[in-house]
Amino acid sequence: MSKKIQAAQKLIQEVRRTFQVLRELSDSMNRDVAVTAAMRSVMETLCDLGPRPVPEIATEKHVSRQHIQKNVDELIRLGLARTKKNPAHKRSVLIELTADGRAIYECIRDAEIQLLNEALQKTQLTSIKEAHDTLLSLRKRLEGEL
Repeated sequence: MSKKIQAAQKLIQEVRRTFQVLRELSDSMNRDVAVTAAMRSVMETLCDLGPRPVPEIATEKHVSRQHIQKNVDELIRLGLARTKKNPAHKRSVLIELTADGRAIYECIRDAEIQLLNEALQKTQLTSIKEAHDTLLSLRKRLEGEL
C-alpha cells in the first residue's frame, strides 16, 4: 500500500472521528432546546437554501428521505418548522423554518462560531483552507465530478 493511500486512510479516519465529536458536541450544546445534530443539519439547509421538500433536503445531505422526514417531523412537532404549499408540485409540500426555528438556529450557529473561534486560536487560516480544498477535491473525485 502506498504512503499516499495510507495518508488518505488516516485523513478519512480523522474526518469520521471529527464528525462524531461534532455530532456529540452539537447534541450536548443543543439539548436544552431539544435539537439534535441531525435536526440542526436540516435547520441549516432550510436557513441557507430556503424552503425545500423533504426529498431535496435528503439529496442535499446525501441521506435517506426517511431520515430527513423523521427529523422534519420532530422540528414541526417542536414548532421550529412548518409545511407550506409547493407551487411546483401538488403533493410534495415545502418545509420551512418558523420564526422560532430561525431564531433558535441563529443562536445555535452563534454558539458554534464561538466554540470554533476558541478551538482554532492556534490554527493558521492557510491550514484551514488547505484542509478544505483537500477534502473538497477528494469528495468531488469520489463523486466523479473531476
